Amino acid sequence: MVSAISGKDTQMAPTLDRDGDGVVSEEEIELAKQEALIEKLDAQKNIAWLAALSMPIYALLPAIFPISGPRMDTMAAMSDMLFLSQASIVGLFFGAQAYMAKK
Repeated sequence: MVSAISGKDTQMAPTLDRDGDGVVSEEEIELAKQEALIEKLDAQKNIAWLAALSMPIYALLPAIFPISGPRMDTMAAMSDMLFLSQASIVGLFFGAQAYMAKK
């Protein structure tokens, strides 16, 4: 099925109409969907890696920089929730990857 570009869809024309003929084919729509999915998966991967790297960095901060007692207490109180949330992000990402690999 082929559709002509008209009305409000003309703003999407440059991104969907790959061959520039003014008609958006089903193949061009599928290609756009696949590219959007790839961008989404890359963003999720980057978020998971950032979460995985932030945990050891946060844990090593007191060893690298001298931190006073009250600030250390604040960091210790925040670390529980930070590690729980970051580990959840990493675990969900890798769990989803394993699930999709088996599916």
